[in-house]
Amino acid sequence: MQVHVKTPHTKIDMTGDIPEKIITMLKEVYGKKVTVSDDDEYINIENSEWYKTAKARVTPGKTMSIYRKMKNMTQAELGEKLGGISKQNISHMERDVKPIMCILKLLQNNRRVLCITFINIKHQLL
Repeated sequence: MQVHVKTPHTKIDMTGDIPEKIITMLKEVYGKKVTVSDDDEYINIENSEWYKTAKARVTPGKTMSIYRKMKNMTQAELGEKLGGISKQNISHMERDVKPIMCILKLLQNNRRVLCITFINIKHQLL
C-alpha cells in the first residue's frame, strides 16, 4: 500500500502496511490531496533497467579493486601476493586498461601457476 500527500510545502510518502487511523487522519487534514493506492508491483530485479545498467558497469577490474580495498591492501601488496606483479600493472587492470588475463602471461613468464595463485589470493581477499 502507498499513501502520498502533496501540498506546496508538504510531501508525505508512506509505503507498507499503513494503519487505517493514519490514512483517515491524513484525509481529514489534507483532504483530496491524499492518494492511496494498493498497486504494489513486484518485479524480478534482474529484469529491471537499473539492474541491467548497474551490471553493465561492473567490470573485472572494478571487482578486483573492490576486493582489494575491502582487505585494506595497496596495489603493490596485491601485486606482491600475485607473484610480483607491479603496482602499475595492478592499476591498469583495475582501470580496465589491461585485461586481467595479462596475469596469465606475467605468471607464465615467472613459471607460476595462475590457478593456485588466484585461488589463494581470492580466499585471502574474501
